Amino acid sequence: MFDLKPNLLSPEEQLAVDQFAAKRWGHIEELVIEEMRDPDRLIAALVSVLGDNVTTRTRMADLLRGHGDRGINIANIKMDCMDLIREWIIGADK
Repeated sequence: MFDLKPNLLSPEEQLAVDQFAAKRWGHIEELVIEEMRDPDRLIAALVSVLGDNVTTRTRMADLLRGHGDRGINIANIKMDCMDLIREWIIGADK
């Protein structure tokens, strides 16, 4: 339940691990942006998100009916698609 092991890495090693993690995360975000520019991948993500996520379906319905803030609905749907693409990239990376 609790990790009672002492940190086995020196401060320099921990810094290197943290820098690698930050670099990896930056690379993943670049890949997400690249995938968002591909219409086929974006549509695949949108279809998948709309099929799996009730909240996204509600946002899309509000957008189509003209309810709520259009910009916020579009931004939320976009973020849902980006999250799914990020999951695809991380899953393929493992």
